[in-house]
Amino acid sequence: QNVESSTCLTLMEKDDSIVDADDPDGAAGPGVIMSVTMPSVEVGTVGGGTTNATMVASGKLAGVCTIADVVNVLSGGTLSPGTNNVPGTLTINNNLDLSGAVAVTLNKSLAQSNSLLVVSGIITNSGGASVSVNNVGPTLAVGNSFMLFSQAVSNGAAMSITSAPGAGLAWQNNLEVDGSISVVTGIASYPTNISYSVNGGTLALTWPATHLGWYAQSNSVNLADTNYWFDISGSQSVTNLVTTMGPGQTNVFYRLRKP
Repeated sequence: QNVESSTCLTLMEKDDSIVDADDPDGAAGPGVIMSVTMPSVEVGTVGGGTTNATMVASGKLAGVCTIADVVNVLSGGTLSPGTNNVPGTLTINNNLDLSGAVAVTLNKSLAQSNSLLVVSGIITNSGGASVSVNNVGPTLAVGNSFMLFSQAVSNGAAMSITSAPGAGLAWQNNLEVDGSISVVTGIASYPTNISYSVNGGTLALTWPATHLGWYAQSNSVNLADTNYWFDISGSQSVTNLVTTMGPGQTNVFYRLRKP
């Protein structure tokens, strides 16, 4: 892969206090802060020909800068707005194509609470893209929302979000809607019991609030045959179910299914 440019400005400065956003220990060490302005970059392609694009095929492209051309983050590459564990804005005045990772930093105590990618063109998840989240600020809470991209990401719902926001919490992926992620109550991953009560011809089922989001299922044919279990519509939004018992149905079973 050949890269050429007569109008590329790269500024590099040694810094001994660099903290890698992906390092769980948060240890500082020697590194280089790089600021890149690339209004015109030509990348040679196999078989000849050129295309104006910035390729991130491996390693990490990080910083607070503006890139004029198309940016392609390939599998194995990482794009990270900001420097030294401080949220920053990276601007792309073109399209952004993602097949690799986007590493972002959160800190609610700062005026800019999260890393941000401002893209004037189209943002596309071409498959396999992910978002790695590193919170270096105050504890996150339900309702916190962070705009990571300046617009909706095409196929963003398929992007995985790594690193849970906290105990009992989970990320809600809104990337395909508006480019954001938000903190919601997490869904329990362990099994639980269903409690029941009978009042006349009415059966009431309840399960713990920790399992809100699980689906209640019913089966009135064969307990052992998985083909006959079906989700009860709307049960994932509640923790109780009331149904009328039919005298003609002598074998009706219920269970919970993790989504």
